[in-house]
Amino acid sequence: RQHNNRLQDSVYIIYLYIAFSNQNQSLPSPQYIEMTIWKSATALALRRGEMLSRQRLLSSSAVLCRDCRLFSTAKMDNDEDHDDGSHSDHSNATGPEQRSHRSSTPFGSSTQKNHYQWDDPLLFRETQLTEEERNVWDMAHAFCQQELMPKILEANRHEQHDGRNLMKSMGEVGLLGATLPAKYGGSELGYVSYGLLATEVERVDSGYRSCMSVQSSLVMYPIYAYGTEEMKQKYLPELASGNIVGCFGLTEPNHGSNPAGMETTATFDAGTNEFVLNGSKNWITNSPIADVFVIWAKNAETGKIRGYLVDKDTPG
Repeated sequence: RQHNNRLQDSVYIIYLYIAFSNQNQSLPSPQYIEMTIWKSATALALRRGEMLSRQRLLSSSAVLCRDCRLFSTAKMDNDEDHDDGSHSDHSNATGPEQRSHRSSTPFGSSTQKNHYQWDDPLLFRETQLTEEERNVWDMAHAFCQQELMPKILEANRHEQHDGRNLMKSMGEVGLLGATLPAKYGGSELGYVSYGLLATEVERVDSGYRSCMSVQSSLVMYPIYAYGTEEMKQKYLPELASGNIVGCFGLTEPNHGSNPAGMETTATFDAGTNEFVLNGSKNWITNSPIADVFVIWAKNAETGKIRGYLVDKDTPG
């Protein structure tokens, strides 16, 4: 269908006519559904790029058919064509005059869960999360929008990075080391909750999410899983609060993040009872402000790759 340049506030909405006439009829194959969605999404991407408004999405009567995991739409309301009030699909219907006949009642039982939710189209929040996980999600969303969003706007405008205060603000609300035990400063959350925290931080800025996940997953977790009790007591509570910052030194200039090509070596010095590290690392998140480093190096004698904990003030 041809579109002129005077679109005003019109919106493109994809209608996938995968609804079936009665419950006894077999469903389309997954391959057919995937191809239909792909073609529709591709066609939409080639359009002028208007954003789907919340009002139009809510009125599109699209629903999630959870039984077959299909994203389908309500059947067309064909009361004007059928006196018995039955419904039929109009897969060839185009234009606003045909779309205006679409039923406001979604296919299936008349419950709120059957209505299309633009901000949660797969009903993930209501059907897959526990109450605790939903509360964590709400807390994280509020914190990120109220505290982190203003920070990233100013940081981009003025080319500044206030990393230490950022980490402390995250630590105050329990975003750092969220899955670790409380005795080490963690929040004892599950990994689903951790994923929700990361989602909300990522919604604000990918760099902020990297700061958080490097501190939590690549620094705190290795210390918790493989460090001595002395190391855990010394580093984890401080890292969880954001008072100190950690980084994860894997990537190298000649081989990137490929451990098989690692050139950094670790040689044991019996005189000092320490390992001496030789090599270089590049593009390490948090490294400019880090206080503790988890450096990966190849043992000069065994050839095995190990992580070595290095404090900022270590000579070298």
